[in-house]
Amino acid sequence: MIKVIYHRNSNVIEVPELTRKSDGAHVTNASIQLTLTAPDGIAITGQAWPLAMHYIPGTNSTYRTTLEHTLTLPKRVVCHVIADAGPGVHGEWKTIFNVIERR
Repeated sequence: MIKVIYHRNSNVIEVPELTRKSDGAHVTNASIQLTLTAPDGIAITGQAWPLAMHYIPGTNSTYRTTLEHTLTLPKRVVCHVIADAGPGVHGEWKTIFNVIERR
């Protein structure tokens, strides 16, 4: 599946159903931070990094944040996510997004 961010638009980024690998339990108390970079690792300008992602009450451990419409984006960006919910409950991953103009 191709991940897309729309240039010159506010974009919602979500981490759906964050769970502990050891037992599959939903994690609703995590501290999650997101940083957006160019593929070469340079931070994207236009927003302060890292962004906090917040738990959405009533969901199965979904976290969300919003990217500003004023970001200066290349054609491809890397989303770095760090999630920490205490001892033994830590995860880090990267997702590549294509940046396109909305028509």
